[in-house]
Amino acid sequence: MLSKKRLLDILLLLRAIRWYNVGFIALAQYLIALTIFCIDQPIVQVLSNFKLHIIVLCTALSVAGAFIVNGFYDVEKDTINNPNRVIFNRLLSTDVLLNTYVFLSGSSIFIALFAGYKIFIFFTITVAIFWFYSHKLSHIPFLREISASLLGILGFVSIWLHYGAHLHWPFFVYLLAMLTVLFCREILKDLLGQKGNVIFGYKTAVSATGPLLAIRGLVVFTALALATAIVGFILLANAAGYFTIISLFGLSCSFLISLVCASSRQSSTYQISAQLLIAIMVIMVFSTLSLRYGQLLPF
Repeated sequence: MLSKKRLLDILLLLRAIRWYNVGFIALAQYLIALTIFCIDQPIVQVLSNFKLHIIVLCTALSVAGAFIVNGFYDVEKDTINNPNRVIFNRLLSTDVLLNTYVFLSGSSIFIALFAGYKIFIFFTITVAIFWFYSHKLSHIPFLREISASLLGILGFVSIWLHYGAHLHWPFFVYLLAMLTVLFCREILKDLLGQKGNVIFGYKTAVSATGPLLAIRGLVVFTALALATAIVGFILLANAAGYFTIISLFGLSCSFLISLVCASSRQSSTYQISAQLLIAIMVIMVFSTLSLRYGQLLPF
């Protein structure tokens, strides 16, 4: 029987690793495998690939470890920006947090060996990048936001790598649209957390440029991303298929949200917008089911 103290530690660790985010990433990986890279294969056949499950497990372990180490390094500013998270994390000892991080990250690298050396190397680099981001990159303006956005799609890249790493331009455009949504959310998080960042000297894109210039720059960035995508689709004479529609959806929403934030410049607007961007990400992931529409029943 688990003691009350051990059970409490487990519950607190689940909160520290943000299990809901980890679970969503795992589900997204399965959906991308089923609906993009294995669209012509029966679902049972896709799910019988043990290497796919290993990759999803390694991703979950490495991301969970990343949340722990990132929270460990950001504990000062989180006392202002996310006090509830800090209160719960401080109920766990430093040894428990660091040992859990080492266990999760080490397990991710070790288990990846069973999926092949290519996947092993990928997760070894991934774990190292997660640590380097928390230790160094998260304190460098612009690199912080760009790196965080790129780290957000590593789970999708691992699935692409597993299925041959072939050139798949529509999928790349899809990832770029996701990157744009993630980057917008990182800027909004900076705007919401600028009080704690300033007090403890954390340098972000917002602190480097000022809130007004940062939000105006975001409008320009999202406008250019949307315009580039539209011109690219026109020049390539790309038919208005799934990837065109969903990529333009993500880019258009990012642009409109940045416009609203630029016109309002209220913390409540930033908060609502950040939540909307999460909803957009969820829609972009679950909308891949439309690619297998009509093929979900006949296994």
